[in-house]
Amino acid sequence: MGINKEPIPAKASISTDQKLTTDLAITTLELEQEEQQGRREKAEEEEEAEEKQKKGEFEAHQP
Repeated sequence: MGINKEPIPAKASISTDQKLTTDLAITTLELEQEEQQGRREKAEEEEEAEEKQKKGEFEAHQP
């Protein structure tokens, strides 16, 4: 019952680390893009609501 003294190949762990880092970077980028898209859509909705409100106020003041 001896301890296995064979070293773990460094290449395997480096490529695994690189893959995990790459996957994390891609996921982070995707989340940032989704967040930006969400902010853009929210800003557009707020802009449309303001325009409708201004239009409604304008029409309310018309004789």
